[in-house]
Amino acid sequence: MSTYLMQRGGMWHYRRRVPGDFAHLDPRPFITQSTKIKVRHDPRGVKAALIAERINVETERYLAGVLQGDHAAAKARYDDAVRRVRALGLNWVGLGVLSDDSQIVELQRHVAALTKEIAIGRANPSMAATYAPQVAAVLGAVAPATMRISEMPAAFEELKEIASSNKSPAQKKKWKAFRERSVKYFIEAIGEDKDLSAVGHDDVRTYVDWWKAGIKAGKWTAGYANKDFGSLGGMYKKLRKHNRWDHLDQRLFDDIMIEQPKVQNKEEKRKWPAFSTEFIQTKLLADGAFDKLNAQARRAFFVMIETGMRPEEVVNLRRGHICRDHNIPHLEVKAEDREVKTANSIRDIPLVGVSLAAVDAALADLREDEDRLFPNYYDNASGWSATVGKHLRVNKLKETGRHVPYSIRHSFKTRLRKYMLDRNGYRGDELLDLMMGHDQGKEDYGEIDLEQKLEWTLDMMFKEWPRNL
Repeated sequence: MSTYLMQRGGMWHYRRRVPGDFAHLDPRPFITQSTKIKVRHDPRGVKAALIAERINVETERYLAGVLQGDHAAAKARYDDAVRRVRALGLNWVGLGVLSDDSQIVELQRHVAALTKEIAIGRANPSMAATYAPQVAAVLGAVAPATMRISEMPAAFEELKEIASSNKSPAQKKKWKAFRERSVKYFIEAIGEDKDLSAVGHDDVRTYVDWWKAGIKAGKWTAGYANKDFGSLGGMYKKLRKHNRWDHLDQRLFDDIMIEQPKVQNKEEKRKWPAFSTEFIQTKLLADGAFDKLNAQARRAFFVMIETGMRPEEVVNLRRGHICRDHNIPHLEVKAEDREVKTANSIRDIPLVGVSLAAVDAALADLREDEDRLFPNYYDNASGWSATVGKHLRVNKLKETGRHVPYSIRHSFKTRLRKYMLDRNGYRGDELLDLMMGHDQGKEDYGEIDLEQKLEWTLDMMFKEWPRNL
């Protein structure tokens, strides 16, 4: 039986006490409603309980709506107070801060701005109420209200509208989902969708402890948690600065990163290990290894083997990016319809071996009216990774449990580094960064000409690959 059921006049009724937090918004001590089920027809209250649960869902919606309306009114009062204070050339300062001994000068400035109101109030006390909003604003007696935690992602997205204008639809969706997830977890951890003004250090500690409990239970890693902290803290600081919410604690989310265990070896440090050269040649490039995978996903994977491109760079290739008739066949990675990861991502990559053969096969099957080389995965690198990852797992093509499709990019860099060290004794990473499209984060060493890139990739490429591409 539902906990909200009671009998009255031979009928089952829904009855729930109005929560204390809502007492100022709904004066009723209880919310009651008839289920319209007679007790004699449902003596155990089975049917009535189902109706009571539906009524309770509606009640929850009602209470949430009432609270939202109260918050909107509180925010309107606070925004009005801030406008009044700033019109006087002052900053809004809460009464609790103004009353502190260290703020005596600031308090004097605020009181001085009320000379007219104080004089009128003394001369004619009946007029005091007229100036109450002004006095309350200047003395910081209006409760601050900014936005609810749940409103942060949308406000931040609007703030970043221009900065994110180069992102593709998929990139924007991922970017937005990441921030919405951070907010969702924060609310879940502290148990309430508060106004930012009401969020304190105790809430943040609860949030961190919530993550630590999940890490200990094996649900996620410290690195995963720290990304979430960075996302939430970044939104908070940007919105605070943009809206001039000076009363919010700027350092609220500072110094909360969870220290991770020290890495014991290089393989552990690398998130996704590289496939070994032998495994690529004998397993991944063996005849029939990818025959069960659809042609577009298969060819995109083969393109990565001799180019080291990122999955999002491969699946977003267009006809215009393929310079097949050039004296050196190559691909042009461009920032078209999407945001590239770094400035060095924009680069030319020679086509050799299985990658050249895969591009030719894709072009041969492409409809004349289709510009995208892999239309099924265009702007959907995550979908491609999931499809290829499943194929590797099901067909036992994972060298270890930690290998993923992205590992083939790491393999290209590992092979290139070994080649350059063996042939030229080169030990630096500057040229590798340029080939891979990494951000150098230091002096710009210029570009590597296509002829040089071709020489390297021809020398190190795999000499055999599947007949079926």
